[in-house]
Amino acid sequence: MKKHCARDLFALTPTTAQPLKHTTRHTPPPRDATTMAETHTYEFNVSMSCGGCSGAIDRVLKKLDGVESYEVSLENQSAKVVTGLPYETVLEKIAKTGKKINSAKADGVEKSVAVPAAA
Repeated sequence: MKKHCARDLFALTPTTAQPLKHTTRHTPPPRDATTMAETHTYEFNVSMSCGGCSGAIDRVLKKLDGVESYEVSLENQSAKVVTGLPYETVLEKIAKTGKKINSAKADGVEKSVAVPAAA
């Protein structure tokens, strides 16, 4: 059976079709105060057209050590990450999925979405 992108489902479903909504949230158990680093909230506006796209971002964030919590929303085209990791580390991981990062904020401040060149 052929796989379909969410945007293709409009052609496959009745005329009452609504866009698919996909949001993933992950919050691991809290760490004790002695191991907590300064946390930051990073918000990324990412172009995602289907559940596979948001799933790719979900998978890289799930595997990234140091992420306290994250939320990926296909509906809002966004990924929000709470972590003690540097902004550039999270940016690079999301960029490796191949999804276009349109804009980003770190602790509410606009940041560059240019991915640093590998050394």
